[in-house]
Amino acid sequence: MQNKYQRLAVKPQDLVLVFGAYDLDDFFESGRVTVSPDEIVIHNDWDYSNERYNDDIAVLTLENEIQFSKFIKPICLMSDDLGLKEGLVVAWGKGEDDSKSYENIPRLLKIPIISDGECFRQNPLLAGFAWSKSFCAGKSGKGVCLGDSGGAFIVKFNNKFFFKGIVSSSVNSNSGCYTENYALYTDVVKYSGFIG
Repeated sequence: MQNKYQRLAVKPQDLVLVFGAYDLDDFFESGRVTVSPDEIVIHNDWDYSNERYNDDIAVLTLENEIQFSKFIKPICLMSDDLGLKEGLVVAWGKGEDDSKSYENIPRLLKIPIISDGECFRQNPLLAGFAWSKSFCAGKSGKGVCLGDSGGAFIVKFNNKFFFKGIVSSSVNSNSGCYTENYALYTDVVKYSGFIG
């Protein structure tokens, strides 16, 4: 019988989750909470051997609840597509400085959601990675970079922030960043039943 983590590159005990972090280089940062996940629940339809990224989503569960603070806040989970046309990406991926492999301070990027037609006309290679539960976002000169995968795509509606997507994939450019191209995001609205 297959072990439930056999399909994973890492196991729960291999991960460290850090809540409330801002500066990744400041290990003694005030408000930071470090825990290990109790379980990794991967989507049943995800296939790591597939060159596409269909259903590349997992939920990490914790043994104990995390206490909210001024540094740790909840975010609303979208259950319906509200038709919003832009959002924010917050992540610690590589910035413009090629000497660094990541940014120690998160970067904030405001970008529009792009129709599939426009997205694939500008970059036909992305069509080969897209699936029915993804969406495209970005604009010329502004996009995600190496290390941003897994970052949140957040939208604001009625003064509340909602978790709309997860940075999934793009096509590499010569610099390693994707700012000339749009990127694909896993659409969490379409996984609300799985996320629960």
